[in-house]
Amino acid sequence: MVQVVLGMVRQKRWTGRYRLIVRYDRMKKAKGSGRSIIAVARALSEILWHMLTQNEPFDEAKMIDPKIRRKAVEMQAAAFDVVA
Repeated sequence: MVQVVLGMVRQKRWTGRYRLIVRYDRMKKAKGSGRSIIAVARALSEILWHMLTQNEPFDEAKMIDPKIRRKAVEMQAAAFDVVA
């Protein structure tokens, strides 16, 4: 899982909106890179466990921070072209 998180951190261009990466960035400032990676790997493990036990498919929309999603909806309502 740690390797997956490291890959997500390296690929922020595509994963930067994910809640896990936002959490990593926030924790990194306070606790450092190592602890942040382990915390995010644990959270990712919990997500995967839930998906496997509940037999649910991956839904990328659930990975995006709700605040960002809400802002995108507000901007689209104001006639801005937003991809979120």
